[in-house]
Amino acid sequence: MQKHYLTLIFFLFIGDNLAQSVKVATVDQIKAFCGTNKVKMIVDQKGTGLFYIDYSEVDTGIPPLHAIPSTAAAILPVISPDGNWIAYSTGVTNEFDAGPSTSWMRSLSDLAANPIKISDTAYVPRFVKNSMQPAVVYSTCSFNPDTSKTAYEGCGVVKAAQWNNYTWTDTTLWPHGSYLGGLSYDNRYLADGGQKLHCFMLDLQNAANGPIQLHNIPAKTKTGKDTIVTSEVCNTSISSSKIFTNSMMYLDFGFDSTIIQVHSLLGSWDFHKRLFISDYSGSIIKYFDLPNVVNLSEATEQSRGNADNMEWNYPEWSNHPYFAAVALNIERVWYENGTTLPWKYKSKNEKTCILNVKTGAVLPVIESTDTSSTSTINLDWPFLWVDAPPSFSETSGWLAIQNQTRSRSVVKERISLAGNIVTSSVPMSEVELYSVTGKLVWRKNVLGKKTLHIQKALSSAIWLLRIKTSDNGWIAGKVQLCN
Repeated sequence: MQKHYLTLIFFLFIGDNLAQSVKVATVDQIKAFCGTNKVKMIVDQKGTGLFYIDYSEVDTGIPPLHAIPSTAAAILPVISPDGNWIAYSTGVTNEFDAGPSTSWMRSLSDLAANPIKISDTAYVPRFVKNSMQPAVVYSTCSFNPDTSKTAYEGCGVVKAAQWNNYTWTDTTLWPHGSYLGGLSYDNRYLADGGQKLHCFMLDLQNAANGPIQLHNIPAKTKTGKDTIVTSEVCNTSISSSKIFTNSMMYLDFGFDSTIIQVHSLLGSWDFHKRLFISDYSGSIIKYFDLPNVVNLSEATEQSRGNADNMEWNYPEWSNHPYFAAVALNIERVWYENGTTLPWKYKSKNEKTCILNVKTGAVLPVIESTDTSSTSTINLDWPFLWVDAPPSFSETSGWLAIQNQTRSRSVVKERISLAGNIVTSSVPMSEVELYSVTGKLVWRKNVLGKKTLHIQKALSSAIWLLRIKTSDNGWIAGKVQLCN
């Protein structure tokens, strides 16, 4: 029997009490997507305050949106692993604001209660992932006054604070700098996007080696020279997985196509058009391109609020390893005849979504239906909580997706890699395997075979295959391997 989902409209009163409408996903949609209705999402309505929705409150339809009082200055909200508490910062406007930043915690079951201060100097608080008691990890610096360095280079410390119903007990996790991307489930890895906007991870068990810089992508310049592109990144968020604890997600700024010829196997993308996951080894494990949820069109003289651009924004790994929250920023254009610059562009975070990290599927949860030029709805920093009961166990090797290939040829030749077996639709004469950073890890000459076993242990990651065919042609492909 076909299911028919109910579309409901809420009225969110913001700022000057002007009622502006938002569309909210139903309980049936949440259950179908997450496998449970024990799901909560918290969002910052920019300039107005925090609100959250709890899908366990009702059996059908949609539950109410709860405004959290006295949070007009709050940013970067997160929900505790047990779903009962929230933490957030005030005094700053973004994660790299020098502040000072004060961080707070409060109970979702008693919104009228006064917030509990975590610290007067606490940036980007996140709950400790493996603690079912209120415990928060935070940094004491977000912006190094020595602008030649970043916050992880000796500015402040990383602390963990445990709440015992009366006071906080602080311990210093890392005394030599600040990391703003969170602490892994096993308390081993710290992530950071840094004021220099590059991607770093520190292994606390091998801290003497310093942090590893991730997201180094091989490319060629327009003149054909080999180079490594370390694209700027932001919105770093460490994994909630108990298995893949050394992974993190983030956005990057794309490439300057006037200078760089982008990696032919990974394709090309622009600012915030692709959401990445990498691990401590430097491998790009996964990436997610934008979902097809908005019709985009170019600016014309008929433009009256049409969407001409969309970007990911503010991805944050949920407490549940299979899910993440992310906003979609929509740019709209209006044509104003007779003005010097006839097109007026405005961009806002119009949608908050759940991303299934396992499959790449996306479900919009809260969507602005007011797309006028005067709309003040702007949905920042969503965070998602999904119940992960004690019986839940991650599937081994889940943080990888099925093989995908991109052929530079116009013919329908295909290559794949599964269980160390290379398969080609045409006879091969030579096989080369590269890491995503461009390092040759294996090469073999073959005589007309269509399958070949790679005699090398391969981890779950993105690998790059280059095959010379028996007729001296070439096929290149990206394969995402789960071993």
